[in-house]
Amino acid sequence: MLGVCAVLLCASAACTGTQETPSADETRTITDMAGRTVVVPSEIRSVLCTSPPSTNLVYMVAPDRLAGWSFTPEKDYTPAKYAALPVVGGWFGKEAGNYENFISMKPDIVVEGYTTDGGAAGATVAERQDKMGSIPVVAVEDTTNSIGYSAPIRFMGDLLGEEEQAEAMISFYEGVLATVTGRVASIPDDERVGVYYAEGPKGLSTDPTGSHHSELIELCGGKNIADCALTPGMG
Repeated sequence: MLGVCAVLLCASAACTGTQETPSADETRTITDMAGRTVVVPSEIRSVLCTSPPSTNLVYMVAPDRLAGWSFTPEKDYTPAKYAALPVVGGWFGKEAGNYENFISMKPDIVVEGYTTDGGAAGATVAERQDKMGSIPVVAVEDTTNSIGYSAPIRFMGDLLGEEEQAEAMISFYEGVLATVTGRVASIPDDERVGVYYAEGPKGLSTDPTGSHHSELIELCGGKNIADCALTPGMG
């Protein structure tokens, strides 16, 4: 019983914001991509994200600011210093994150990515901010949109003071996108190659047409043979 009380007291202290309130010159006011006014530190050194797409966005723009992963990174493709960062989880697919875990990491901000294709962004972001307490939650739009990625990259570059890196990424991304879409535009529908998007250890799971995971198939001139209704979850 005493142990339970101790845990509750610690959680209460974390959620009620016992940290000192930053002075005005230590903060700045921004408008996030959901149109919310958010006060963030003038210099953001530590970022956690609530899902893999927003985690990848921060990692690409400012890897040294990433405080932890929402998923386990592929160590074969991730430098050791970043692969060693803790996995904190998040809210995506069938995953239910742990607010206490996020709060205990004491990030400067938490990034909540959302889509514009029907996602209940407003309610979700409000809940995240309420549960995160004094830690600012910044909403970033369309972190899963393969054909509209420039805006979130630019926003993240501005937010983290990495404008040059962000613009270099946008230039590369838009150039590749233009090349691909230009080359496949003339492929007739009856000549588009059917593709199965295999997932899982045996390849028996897939993502159908309309999924962000498989949208590169259509973008690259193919046809997803799994043309069925989307089912929420992972895989």
